[in-house]
Amino acid sequence: MSRRRNPESARVGQRPAPAGLLQKLLAAVRPEFHRDVLVFAADDPVFGGAACRVGMCGRVSFSSTGLCNAHYQRWSKQGRPALEGFSAATTPLTGARLRGRSDAPADGHPDSASSIDLRALSPQLRLEMQYALQCRRDEMAGKARPRTAQAIARFLARSPARSLLDKPVQDWHRESGARPRSSERGLLSYAYRAVEDLARGHGWDAEYPRDTWRLRSLGFTGPYATLRFDRIPQQWLKDLAKRWTRSRLLAGISTSHASSAVTAITRFGQFLHAAGEDMELSGIDRELLERYLAHLGTAGPCT
Repeated sequence: MSRRRNPESARVGQRPAPAGLLQKLLAAVRPEFHRDVLVFAADDPVFGGAACRVGMCGRVSFSSTGLCNAHYQRWSKQGRPALEGFSAATTPLTGARLRGRSDAPADGHPDSASSIDLRALSPQLRLEMQYALQCRRDEMAGKARPRTAQAIARFLARSPARSLLDKPVQDWHRESGARPRSSERGLLSYAYRAVEDLARGHGWDAEYPRDTWRLRSLGFTGPYATLRFDRIPQQWLKDLAKRWTRSRLLAGISTSHASSAVTAITRFGQFLHAAGEDMELSGIDRELLERYLAHLGTAGPCT
């Protein structure tokens, strides 16, 4: 009996997010990040930046003028006078003076250089962005400009997807349009990994049962992001390959060495499958290995 597919998911090539993800997000996102509009101080170590040159403003500057967005608008309306005189004469724009504006968050100012508006996102995507930004703040994993996060939020808001995990991260990158900024691609990838780790777990307990290991989840860095065992036709050979690869990685071999070894085992498994050899490990003898070595001389790339 065939399973019915959600028409919307079928149309955009989505895959359902892991069960229980919403509950995990609700439990993980802290109150200070569980807001529709996130506002950050100029001195925030991750989301902050250079402070506005107007004394006591406290907002982040967003251009070469050294002014926050609100003071930049005031400066422009005044005919762009000398910055030193303007900065000394003007006054800070308080939350009370801005609360009447439609784009102002209820508990702060609308300065786009120091705030991230997530109101346009669907409920779960909003939670996922909140969680990812919370993780970035907790890990202190480099600067993340609010403007970069806002660009990602606008992009996600245009998608019919309900979760970042509805499609692979490579698909998100392809759909982001021509030449997205590297900072946007990087933060989008970070958000995807953060949500994926929350949904599916990380470490050996999570990765070992899978046929594709995410090396970053195992604590390994380098040019190889994954190790693929899914192309090994025989389950017994796949199990042995996993066991050997884990032991060698824990012993300290490089991920490139491990990848080459898995490719070699995969090639051998595909040779057995193409030759119609349905056997266990005990059936592999010298004659079979000699046939395989002869085969390698004419074999194409591993598929």
